[in-house]
Amino acid sequence: MYRWTDSGIADMVRAMAPQISALSTESNSPQGFGLMVIVVAYLLANLLLWFVVEEADRYKHAGDGSSWYQAAAETYKHGIITGPERPGEPDVYRPPAYTLFGAALSYLAGGTTPGLLAIGQIAILLAAGLFFRDTVDARLPGYGNTGMALLLFNPNTLSTAQYTQSDILFLFFLTVGFWAVIRYANDQAKFGMALVTGIAVALACLTRPTAQFIVPALPIAFALILAVSGRGGQWLKGLMHGSLATVLALAIMAPWIANVKAIDGQYGLSAVESRHRYIWDQITMVEAQSTGKSYHQAADNLNEVQAKMAEEYGPEWRTLKREQQRVYLLQRGYSHLLAYPAADLLTAYARSWIQFFGAAGAGRWHNLFQVSGNMEEIWFTTKQSDVWGMVTAFVKSAPLGAVAISAVCLLFVIIMRLFGLLGLVALAKRREYDMLLILTLLITYFAMVHLFVGNSRYRIAVEPALILLSLYGWKFVRQRKSADP
Repeated sequence: MYRWTDSGIADMVRAMAPQISALSTESNSPQGFGLMVIVVAYLLANLLLWFVVEEADRYKHAGDGSSWYQAAAETYKHGIITGPERPGEPDVYRPPAYTLFGAALSYLAGGTTPGLLAIGQIAILLAAGLFFRDTVDARLPGYGNTGMALLLFNPNTLSTAQYTQSDILFLFFLTVGFWAVIRYANDQAKFGMALVTGIAVALACLTRPTAQFIVPALPIAFALILAVSGRGGQWLKGLMHGSLATVLALAIMAPWIANVKAIDGQYGLSAVESRHRYIWDQITMVEAQSTGKSYHQAADNLNEVQAKMAEEYGPEWRTLKREQQRVYLLQRGYSHLLAYPAADLLTAYARSWIQFFGAAGAGRWHNLFQVSGNMEEIWFTTKQSDVWGMVTAFVKSAPLGAVAISAVCLLFVIIMRLFGLLGLVALAKRREYDMLLILTLLITYFAMVHLFVGNSRYRIAVEPALILLSLYGWKFVRQRKSADP
């Protein structure tokens, strides 16, 4: 009989209790004291940033942060999930979790401000850090505080928490899922941990759709984890657990998917408008790099391409609803993307991976301290094929502070990637094949799913996995050094 005391939620509460109690000043253990120092330093760092950041900058310089913030504000105001385009009308442009997160904070506070959402994000980033601390200690005892500090003070995450964007909430849900998967691998394949994974992945999908392909992969993933961890005879158990996790995830997402269908006419986690924008943004990057144009020039060219596609549809085009037009252009977009030469697609894909793993995330810090140096303008107006030209243009035009911030952020990324590569070697030598499988699959998935627009913000989802890989590398170096005569 499956009891509550064996459930994943109960396991989660029990596992987090020591993490929370360690914050108490009564804890005299080195690990508890270290945790307390990290939390205090994290809160002080955010307090200092709070006095630097202009309130409006939290959404003005957050990419599409303005629409995320306005959707939360309008939802709080009208009591239904709505958006800034048609306030008061049901909106399914994007999944609902971040909008509801912002609206719930607004309800508790009695009003909506960008700073309020930032406070919520600072809090859930800290919670993600606690889950990650437990994850690290489960495989690398004694390194939990280091891992937590690297996640909280990572330039990529620390700055993003100040903006009205969904990345930190997305990170939180995926970190909980990552925590549950590691516990599943460690603790005799507990069914509850599989269920927690399914819940966490579903909530991540309801925050950003990019995690959606993980859902059907859970059965294979759990079976493989057991197979490579020396429990190959239990692969069927893993397959069953993963299948039930998938069913649970789909059950959680189903009401929203049905809502999207009812409003937008298409099944999905977001409106066809969002998917249309996604695919044509991918095409824009390939077009710019393939033709040697700037992003804006490529976008203008592709607007003409879409207009021609509409003309080819015939006179009935004007009678179609806007959603039907987008469905048509979305379908044509896939064909247009695949029509580029294979060499151009591979080149753009390779560059996206380089950006995904190597982008420093300094732009958000520039905007926080208002020393941008026209980085954004340079990115969109310079030929995408001339990367060196972008770098030199930025260095020549940027204030010294912006260059210094970029250098620090880039140095952090380089160090972490180098130790991460050593971490792959360490995992192979330690024969921790389950961890090697989990980390490489998770990191590779998010590098792949963003196609041609990899950047530092999209890497936030797997920063915990990348940090853990780096910690394996750091431990490997320490052990080699101590073994030297």
